[in-house]
Amino acid sequence: MGQSEKDSTKKVAYAVKTLEPGTVVWETEEEPGQVFVGLVDKNLRNDTRGSGGNGNSKDAARNQEGSIQLLIGHPTDGTFDDTAKKGPMVRFRQEDIASDSKSRNNRLFRGDLVKFRVFLDRRTKQKYARQIAVLQTEKERTREEKERKLLESATEEEGMVISLNNGYGFLKTNKRRQHVYFHYSNLVLPEDQDGFELKKGQEMKFLVVTEIIDGQTK
Repeated sequence: MGQSEKDSTKKVAYAVKTLEPGTVVWETEEEPGQVFVGLVDKNLRNDTRGSGGNGNSKDAARNQEGSIQLLIGHPTDGTFDDTAKKGPMVRFRQEDIASDSKSRNNRLFRGDLVKFRVFLDRRTKQKYARQIAVLQTEKERTREEKERKLLESATEEEGMVISLNNGYGFLKTNKRRQHVYFHYSNLVLPEDQDGFELKKGQEMKFLVVTEIIDGQTK
């Protein structure tokens, strides 16, 4: 039986010559200089299983891949636009994450908003995110959304500090009988902070919000 048509047209190398290391280009940037934005869909595992039993945990970690959902036309200023159109998935590896102040221990988590550049692997035709930087963590976005909802029903009131403790205190308001709790992290300090000290009896202006804790309104 003769060779199949596929076998008879098999590609072969001819006049094979050596090249200096680094000469062959394996990756090309999809849109040179273009910065894309997306949401982490699948983060990298934090273990090194899958090393094939050879004990080479470094190789296993290097070969792990996560995925990012590209958001078409999304702004790169760090604000999240939930109306942005979803694009294709792109993959990433640990070495693609740039060291920046927002990434937690140089790791990405599901829901993190990130910016990156896209490169095409010529061998596999797979697209990869490179030079990834975190614009907004999923934790930050959840906190901001919670604050936004709280402020929708906030009322502006005036009163005075009646007690201070380790990092928190209570305010007496001129609009209600019950005292209002506050945490020092919510203080808006004056522009000239030199010599400022919060004291009992200090008159204050503040927003009163309704917070839901464990299903109960506080």
